[in-house]
Amino acid sequence: MGVPDFAAEERLLHQLEREIRAMTERVKQMLREKGRPDLLAELERNLRDVETGVSQARSAWHSISPAQRRVLEALGDGRRLVREGSSRTVYEAHGKPHALRRVARLATVRNLAARGLVDWDGGAFDPERRAVLSERGRFVLAKGRPGSL
Repeated sequence: MGVPDFAAEERLLHQLEREIRAMTERVKQMLREKGRPDLLAELERNLRDVETGVSQARSAWHSISPAQRRVLEALGDGRRLVREGSSRTVYEAHGKPHALRRVARLATVRNLAARGLVDWDGGAFDPERRAVLSERGRFVLAKGRPGSL
């Protein structure tokens, strides 16, 4: 195997970016010529949502189950998930304004962790004992829910 040519890859990526930008400008110009400022505004809004990650946050929100959404909402209030006592599969949400019992099962929290919406915070010996809302989870909670913008 040869050595990767990073300069060639960068040139290709820059060329693709220029072509996409030019194509987008042609579409915008076409909408202006057709007298469709409504479609132009919608296109610009959609492009901005893609660039800022809002579209991805909406997609993530709609791809999770109602149970997973409830867990994110519980964590959004500043709580953290803790698996306590003899239960190896049920989490409580600790924090203010008050603790919530039986918030999630282990499978639900693992799914959220696999999507990067929560981070494990249980330490070296039992990492799954505690979980906290990740930065991505906060963004999905803030921007992904319908009506959150």
